[in-house]
Amino acid sequence: MQNKSIFLIFAILLLVFAMQPVPSCVDIPLSELSTEEPDTTLTRFDIADIYLRLKTNGFLVINTFGDSMKGTINTNQKCLCVPKNKYTIGDIVVFFQNGVGISHEIVYKTSNGFITKGTNNDFVDDEISESQIFCAIPRISRWRLW
Repeated sequence: MQNKSIFLIFAILLLVFAMQPVPSCVDIPLSELSTEEPDTTLTRFDIADIYLRLKTNGFLVINTFGDSMKGTINTNQKCLCVPKNKYTIGDIVVFFQNGVGISHEIVYKTSNGFITKGTNNDFVDDEISESQIFCAIPRISRWRLW
């Protein structure tokens, strides 16, 4: 009887774990990894190209670098990013600030935009406007990954 209870508890925990939403990201294969930090400075032409690709394809695949989202999105992952009509608290968004592309989570909505934060950071970012956001990384259930 005790073995059945332990199995049932284990099965419930596994189900709860499988249902947790995770960002739509996969690890970059070792053969494609670079040891150099990527140049994340975006020119106005880069930004125009990103918007054009989003409009044409309806999505972007971005390569991640850095530890600010560690545990949620890790460095050296490829993530799907899609534009949304409305961004809300909890969305992981890709935005540009001072010519740099950043992927962080929206943690607060202000009257003029949003406050974002890297989930691994102990500080928040400067306020951004919705026009600075390219797209959001959708979350999917873990069970869909299996």
